[in-house]
Amino acid sequence: FILLTVLVSAALLVASTSAASVQPSVRTINNQLYRRYVCVHKPDGFRALVPGSCSQYYECQSGVALVNTCSRFFDAKAQGCVNYNTGCIETQALALDVV
Repeated sequence: FILLTVLVSAALLVASTSAASVQPSVRTINNQLYRRYVCVHKPDGFRALVPGSCSQYYECQSGVALVNTCSRFFDAKAQGCVNYNTGCIETQALALDVV
């Protein structure tokens, strides 16, 4: 009985560890909620990278997040568009209309 319990426990551990380490090659991101709150209590001109994008960023104007796009990459530290990749990995965004 003890051997059976140990084997079942080991099998569960392996299954949970394997499931936790599996990552899809492309993740899907829904930015609607983030966009709604990214500019709350932020000054005009504050910029933040759009999650999942390497070239799009939000710029706050009167508490509203406006989407802008760089021709190549957006660098959050430089707060502007640059021609080099800052280590960003682009992921697929999920467009959902919330009614």
